Amino acid sequence: MQVQPRLAQGTPAARAAPSEASLITKISEIVQQMLGIAVDASQPLMEAGLDSLGAVELRTSLGAAFNMELPATVTFDHPSVAALAKFLASQVTFDKPQVQVCTQLSHLTARVFSRALHACQSSKERD
Repeated sequence: MQVQPRLAQGTPAARAAPSEASLITKISEIVQQMLGIAVDASQPLMEAGLDSLGAVELRTSLGAAFNMELPATVTFDHPSVAALAKFLASQVTFDKPQVQVCTQLSHLTARVFSRALHACQSSKERD
């Protein structure tokens, strides 16, 4: 199953991929809330006390936190906080061409809006 990232809101810069370190921090917080203990990033989550029901809950929490649809086996395929962070980092990157197109569309929209505003102001001045 392929991960389906949902479109992020905002400018292309706001949609830049987070660093693995920031992902590790966020995932660690979620895991700590679930298990009630801090878990080393490299420790297997099942060894730390995560059971199969917890794995489903973790998948759901991660999906909500990162606005992504994750495969059902994500916590089994990537069994530690570090492995999950690496996986998520690989899934939320945006290709340069996509960012360039978004940037160009943003600039074009701004120019069209500016011209429309100028035309409205000129029309009011003539009246």
